[in-house]
Amino acid sequence: MTDKSESETSRAPRTQAAGKLFVVLTPPSGLAVAVLHAVQAMAERALGPVDLIKLSTIDALREEMKARKNQHLLLYSDCPAPEAADLIRQAAPPVFVFADDPVRVAQSLQGKLGPDPLAAIRTTALSYATLHELVLQATQKLILAPHGWSALDAFLSQIAAFFEFPIAARDIKKIADKFSAREDWADANAERPTQAAAGSGIISPFASLLDGKPADKFFWPPALFFGTEPLGSPLAKKIDLTGPARPLLYGPYMHLPVGQWEVQVRFTVAENRSGNALLAEWMSGNEMHTSARINALPAAGQFQFVLPVEIEDPREPLQLRLSMLEGAIEGEFEFHGIEIFRHAN
Repeated sequence: MTDKSESETSRAPRTQAAGKLFVVLTPPSGLAVAVLHAVQAMAERALGPVDLIKLSTIDALREEMKARKNQHLLLYSDCPAPEAADLIRQAAPPVFVFADDPVRVAQSLQGKLGPDPLAAIRTTALSYATLHELVLQATQKLILAPHGWSALDAFLSQIAAFFEFPIAARDIKKIADKFSAREDWADANAERPTQAAAGSGIISPFASLLDGKPADKFFWPPALFFGTEPLGSPLAKKIDLTGPARPLLYGPYMHLPVGQWEVQVRFTVAENRSGNALLAEWMSGNEMHTSARINALPAAGQFQFVLPVEIEDPREPLQLRLSMLEGAIEGEFEFHGIEIFRHAN
């Protein structure tokens, strides 16, 4: 670890003076857990007993540190709070990033998170959004994806060398043999998913982290959003504007990395001869962060507008609400989704 001043280190829980700190960042998949346990096994074979602690929030970490028993510490996380991510950046330990493809991670979670078909995509987006800045800014890091390896022991050997574990190749092989028969390792070692796979454009941009590059463009299609007739129903392809002022759509409760973004909202109207006012609201959690009012929709044609937004806590679910502010006697509305671009500095 790099040396830190007393003012910096006093803010964070301390490890024992002679101990070593290692950090593993993973997506929320069964394969990632298996790799984490393999890293722990290598660390303990090389150094002796190691405390394994999940990093989520600073308060939770303080409580875990009180129960520490061993000299060395292995922290792992798949969804760190911003202040916890800041702690890792300040301490600057060696960080191993298990960079599985986000589409594959979402596919592995399908059916395991309840009946909501979008739960796997949301969970994957949450993990990669919270890890995004930490992965990019870590000063000592090894980013490895599981695909393309001839054998698991070769994969683990790279990690052992990065962490400088004094461990023999035969011991790595023994550890690898316990995990290499896993079906999910065999699946991950195959070709990466195509961009046409489920989640393309929604979570696939996070795959840039495999190359140490930021994700800078997302697309949230209409299928992610909810209608209001009734509330929570799948969004209809075309919405009849006839009726009183009311919300038209909302959602999708997805996640983005920290930073400044531009949200491009696109839709089509038809037979809207009387014109109507439209309100767009951008929500982070339960708080409205920005809004825009369109005072007169066109009678017909495609329309778009841009909302500038800032993401401070990537754990907060994000929501766009579109509402009609006036009653209408005719008109048809078709939503085309939103494109999200990182704001150019």
